[in-house]
Amino acid sequence: MKNLLACLTTLSLAGAALAQTREAAVPAGLSAYPRADACAVPAAALACPAPAAFDADDGARLWGGAEYLLWWVKDGPLPTPLVSTGNPLDPFPGALGQPGTRVLFGGQGLDYGALSGVRLTLGGWLNCDGTCGLEGGGFLLERGAKGFGAGSDAAGNPPIFLPVFRSDLGREGTFIISDPLRVFAGSVAVVSTSRLWGAEVNGYRNVARRGGLSLDALAGFRYLNLEERLTLGAALNDPLLDSQEIVADSFATRTQFYGGQLGARARFHRGTLSADLTAKVGLGDNRQAVDVLGATALSGGGTAPGTFPGGVFTQPTNIGRRTRDEFAVVPEFQLKVGYDVLPSLRVTVGYDFLYWTDVVRPGNQVDHAVNQTQSLGGALAGPATPAPLFNRSDFWAQGVTFGLEFRY
Repeated sequence: MKNLLACLTTLSLAGAALAQTREAAVPAGLSAYPRADACAVPAAALACPAPAAFDADDGARLWGGAEYLLWWVKDGPLPTPLVSTGNPLDPFPGALGQPGTRVLFGGQGLDYGALSGVRLTLGGWLNCDGTCGLEGGGFLLERGAKGFGAGSDAAGNPPIFLPVFRSDLGREGTFIISDPLRVFAGSVAVVSTSRLWGAEVNGYRNVARRGGLSLDALAGFRYLNLEERLTLGAALNDPLLDSQEIVADSFATRTQFYGGQLGARARFHRGTLSADLTAKVGLGDNRQAVDVLGATALSGGGTAPGTFPGGVFTQPTNIGRRTRDEFAVVPEFQLKVGYDVLPSLRVTVGYDFLYWTDVVRPGNQVDHAVNQTQSLGGALAGPATPAPLFNRSDFWAQGVTFGLEFRY
């Protein structure tokens, strides 16, 4: 660790040396690097001999690459059933526990499928002996999406409901979207999205090198960002009252990780073949935010028009923004194999696994209990539900990578 910290100090020493308007002279016959493990980088580092004085990975001092990512992320949690159908003749049609009720969406995880992405990396050794180095990079995954939609005809077929626990009544109930017995017609749409990206910078210190095998220790800084949203929108029409109602719920979450990380990288290179194995763990702060929004708009001749706070699973009791900070751990494992198609060009294929503790996700913030006395601007009477939740869960992302790496 002492040597690794010395390597990180190299950056400031090199910057100070290069800032001098007058270069320091190196006496003739003396090397600018009297010791291979000194990690000193004066301005004369720009005059490294060619080829490099070290033999790891065929002497490359600079490297950079671009990779295509094909990753999968942990399913979005959604323990609360959001949409159901049922028998209109049941005592409480569409409510959980009724004989004819069948859940159409919710109550299980949301699979976003395979996600494409890109990762860029740039690094290099800071001295001619290849003992101290710096590498930075970042990745971005495409936005994953999972959706559901259902609607009825003008007569209200099929019946569609949003199941809730009516805390004001002390029993399971529903919000009606369509019902042929009541001649309600309507539609509902639910969309969940997820996006992950991050960046890091690490200093490297070579620990051991023999032949084509090299072992490096690393220390640096890491940032991760996970943004997700769950939205529900419904529109219904009551022809008997000649009224229309539009309802919208939104649960948005964001978790940002800021922390330091430690790890190690083993590299093997022989001929045109290479293999890299990297393990690292980040320790730091999770900045968590949960935003809950909702509204209901009424129109038509059969009712007083207006827009009111709260939809179905959002009401004045849980609408708003809430933030927290918590300690988090982010371990990551990377395996990559490569083939040199040219002396300075390598094709690679690899596998990554990233784990992240205590993130906030929107499906975990939906409260099944709803007190409808506060709907449409009414005064709350009874339990203050839905409650403002701040549930956390672990997260992972894994997948394969395909890349091109340039070495000089």
